[in-house]
Amino acid sequence: PCLETLKPWVDEIVVVDTGSQDATPDICEELGARVFHWPWRDDFAAARNESIDHARGEWIFWMDSDDTLPEHCGRQLRELVDGPHPDEMMGYVAQVHCPGKEPSDITAVDHVKLFRNRPDLRFEFRIHEQIIPSIRRAQGEVGWTGIYVVHSGSDQSQQGRARKLTRDFRLLEKELNDRPEHPFVLFNLGMTHADAGQYELAVDYLTRCINVSGQAESHLCKAYALLVNALSQLDRRQQAWEIVKDGLKLFPDNKELLFRLALLDHQFERYQEAAHTYHRILDEETERSFTSVDQGIASFKARHNLAVVYEDWDRFPEAENQWRILTSEHQEYFPGWRGLGENLLSQNKSKKLRQLLQGVQSRNDLQSLIHYFEGKLAILSEEYDQAKLHYELGLQIDQNNIPLLNEICRWHFECGNPIDSEHYLQRLISVNPDDPASFANLGVVLMQQGKYETAAHAFAESLKYRPDRPDVVQNLEYCQKHSSQKISATNGN
Repeated sequence: PCLETLKPWVDEIVVVDTGSQDATPDICEELGARVFHWPWRDDFAAARNESIDHARGEWIFWMDSDDTLPEHCGRQLRELVDGPHPDEMMGYVAQVHCPGKEPSDITAVDHVKLFRNRPDLRFEFRIHEQIIPSIRRAQGEVGWTGIYVVHSGSDQSQQGRARKLTRDFRLLEKELNDRPEHPFVLFNLGMTHADAGQYELAVDYLTRCINVSGQAESHLCKAYALLVNALSQLDRRQQAWEIVKDGLKLFPDNKELLFRLALLDHQFERYQEAAHTYHRILDEETERSFTSVDQGIASFKARHNLAVVYEDWDRFPEAENQWRILTSEHQEYFPGWRGLGENLLSQNKSKKLRQLLQGVQSRNDLQSLIHYFEGKLAILSEEYDQAKLHYELGLQIDQNNIPLLNEICRWHFECGNPIDSEHYLQRLISVNPDDPASFANLGVVLMQQGKYETAAHAFAESLKYRPDRPDVVQNLEYCQKHSSQKISATNGN
């Protein structure tokens, strides 16, 4: 797919194969590529430079094998190259779009992907290789484009990610030995440790990176954002707030830093400040700069969070307005519809909720959500069997729907049916294994059935995630006591 999407728009395709064990070289040649073999040397920049050495075009556009070029972007690429260029213009920025699990989730990463074929323009760094340092040394300029490639073929399995992290750390350690305390190397080490969930190490490397970076360096703003996130993950929120304020002194309009400031202000219950910052993110235009950012933070994710801020601030009509804007602008964003429905229920606007459900009745992607809210409306009307029916119909459509599972668990729990409650709570835990409330509720229904040993295990799991619950501690001690008494009596007999 990579080569097929490129072929109509370029004059030649150069592939450097670094050790494929399958039919990759043959497939590339069948698709018209010039294929060269080069042994892998733990150096992405060296491999890219090898490909440049074989390129015969005036301009070079580089891609990875798991990238594809959309047709309209290919047409823009061809038109750009065929057009006029100032002598000082040596490269153009295109984006790499990395899709997430949801269609609306896209992380966009800026790269200089198109540059002149000159002997002094070469990539640097073993990993996260860069062409822009050599462009700057040549006193060249870089322009912006709307072109992007889609990076969607990489291995996202747990094993694949583990292999990638192992490789990345190995290359970064070599790079650090070659370039001690280099700001870009420190940045990449911090980013990779954060990606691995090793936040203490991420904080160390990112702090060192910021301390040795010049203000003009393209990675500096992202280093602040990653450092703030790592500190937040470690629950060092006050320090994170101070760091994000430092970052905003240098980059006052950066939307990722503003987004993290708003998150922290919300957590500190500074609702007015958080709402003001989210409005800035949504309303202000900013100049384009090098970024690697989740595109949603400047649009639907900021709008979602703003609605939640208004609700936590007990300003439900303002929240409703934000949910309505969100569902109008991003109709594919499922959480927006759920947020609007919950908001209407909170305001006792059952009639408006029914109108909303009627308006989206034909939407196949919202059927499980419709059953979810029909069930809640049935509960309000004390039509409990009807509510159960809607919840079960919704689960037939989406068996891993956490809000639906929560509701049917609550229904069985409140109806005093411990056997069915146990079944649905086990299902809920299988898809949401980090929820302390589910484990605590499971412990209660097991305790009601006299299953003290398994109930004790469930209460212990709940306390792993939320240790400050005296009622759960009391239930755990009760089950442990009764479980040991039962074992002792059995041994005595």
